[in-house]
Amino acid sequence: MQEYKLSSEAVAGNDEVTQYLSGEAPSSIYEIVKFGLTNKEGNFTYIILKLQSDYNLAYNGMIFLLCLFSLFVVYSVFSISVSKRTSEYGMLQTLGISEAQIGGAETGLSIADHTLAEGANAAKFFVSVDAMVFGFLFLLISLALVAFIVVHSLRKHSLKAVMSGDTSFTKRRKIYALRNVNMANVVVRKFMFANKRKVIGILLSLSIGGCIFLCTTYMVENLKVHAELSLMSDDGLGSEYRISLKSDSLKDTIPKAAADKIQNMPETENVYATKYTMGELQLSRNEFLAEEDWSDYFKYQNQEPYFIQRYDGICNQQEDGNYRIKYNVYGYDEAMIEQLQDFILEGEIQPETIKNKNQVIVTANMDGQGNYYFYGKKPGDKISLRVPKTENYTDELLKFQSGEENYIEKEFEIAAIVNRPLAQEKDFLNTEVWTNAQSVIMTDEQMEENFGITDYSFINASPSDGADSESVSNQLLQIIRDVPKAVLQDYTSAIKTQKDYLRQQQIFFSSIAVILLIISSFHIVNSMNHTILARRREYGIIRAMGITDNGFYKMILQTGILYGLLADVFIFLLYNLVLRRVMDYYMAHVLQFLHLTSNVPNLVLVGIMVLNLVIAVTAVMIPAWKMGRENIMSEIRR
Repeated sequence: MQEYKLSSEAVAGNDEVTQYLSGEAPSSIYEIVKFGLTNKEGNFTYIILKLQSDYNLAYNGMIFLLCLFSLFVVYSVFSISVSKRTSEYGMLQTLGISEAQIGGAETGLSIADHTLAEGANAAKFFVSVDAMVFGFLFLLISLALVAFIVVHSLRKHSLKAVMSGDTSFTKRRKIYALRNVNMANVVVRKFMFANKRKVIGILLSLSIGGCIFLCTTYMVENLKVHAELSLMSDDGLGSEYRISLKSDSLKDTIPKAAADKIQNMPETENVYATKYTMGELQLSRNEFLAEEDWSDYFKYQNQEPYFIQRYDGICNQQEDGNYRIKYNVYGYDEAMIEQLQDFILEGEIQPETIKNKNQVIVTANMDGQGNYYFYGKKPGDKISLRVPKTENYTDELLKFQSGEENYIEKEFEIAAIVNRPLAQEKDFLNTEVWTNAQSVIMTDEQMEENFGITDYSFINASPSDGADSESVSNQLLQIIRDVPKAVLQDYTSAIKTQKDYLRQQQIFFSSIAVILLIISSFHIVNSMNHTILARRREYGIIRAMGITDNGFYKMILQTGILYGLLADVFIFLLYNLVLRRVMDYYMAHVLQFLHLTSNVPNLVLVGIMVLNLVIAVTAVMIPAWKMGRENIMSEIRR
């Protein structure tokens, strides 16, 4: 202020802008959670959205999940490392070494192992100092925590059991069969389920990588569909070319003859000409206030100076208590009407039925939490729509305060409710302060029959396959050169940029999923390798009792298959009953995706199940093959 010689009285603070620019401390997590749980205006979605805005939940949440995944892997590897030296720790305890000293020694050994593994002649690369410090501190804390948990678990066993090196399960007499059964099956069940915690840990190890991969694939599939729909509706980039009018008056239109010429061009395809007018929807007080939570939906639009000056507000209550709300009214051709199928919330879209029964499609209001609402109305209900007449039109009629002789009012039946329109105007309600304004959609024939509108407000078109874009642009300019205020906008490069960005997002998420799946696979092999080798003595005794090599390998194979099948069931239930529902909620109410019906391809789902089975079988057969090559007596003496 001193630098620019500004008076403090002439400056006012904008809290929202200040907080957005990080000039004001965000609310504490405790306060956010408390408000969401205790205040009547708060809910779980509020907590998520507030954490997203104040603490970048998507980024930090991903870091948290990766840390959790890493902690799980570290714990599993650490447990295996400790179990291999259990007898040594028992001896140290008998010599008077405390648990704290043992835990400290284990932490130090683990840090040394991790440090030495990095090597000395690494290639040059750049990394964030904050990331390095965070990674080191996380590794140190996680190792200390895991060391405490693992060493503390040794308390459950006597020193004699610890010194023997076998604390995997409690030995107790138990009858496994009352009749003649296959001994191999009994041994498999005994070794697998003797320690339920280890079984659950192995199943989690087998499942976590597959679940992460399925969740990421599900996100990518829905992201792809959402991006395509958003490109057509929100971004207005559904076509490479858009012909519109540099005007904010309904008097200016594109003649039907010009639209026909563009549609008949061999170099163009998917030509969509749209008719437009502004309308006013009339609702009774009970209809408008059907849900109190939506009563202030138009509060900010009614306070916007542009809307007040030009339209006398967006939503106004009349003297009789009814409400009148400004609406965009579009006339689409049948091909565009069909494309609204992907945006349906309720009802069904059949262009012929809509035209013959004089029905309309309406867009629902959406709040900041991804909830949709259309005044409690459903498909089949009636709405009353009023639009200005084309004869003697003036822009003052858009305030809808002139005499009734200047307007046409008709009643329509709702055919369907959608969450977005397709082609949208950009000079009336959809301004910089408001996007995706509410709309009523009908066929272009209905626009002519009901309101006498014959000409178009804008046209979208795409070049034919193999057509030269520059030649197409020149021909379009020749057609519209005699249309007053007509302009041609070329979105070819913008569409390409958006699609490249989407492709990068898909590659990024898929790469993260594949990396985690590979890490999880190595971890699974390591864990199950230890699980089999920890029973070398018992398997040696079984081999000494006369089981053939084929019988021994068959028994181990049965173990791997059983682990794989149990893990597949665990993945299927966890993904479908928990993870997918959580992701649906997150995508619908936080990310606000337009489409949530895309599923993980069956090939991917089956592939994960088969891969899990293959990994489980491979992980147990490798150590079994090693044991088969060893001398039986040496295995028993271990």
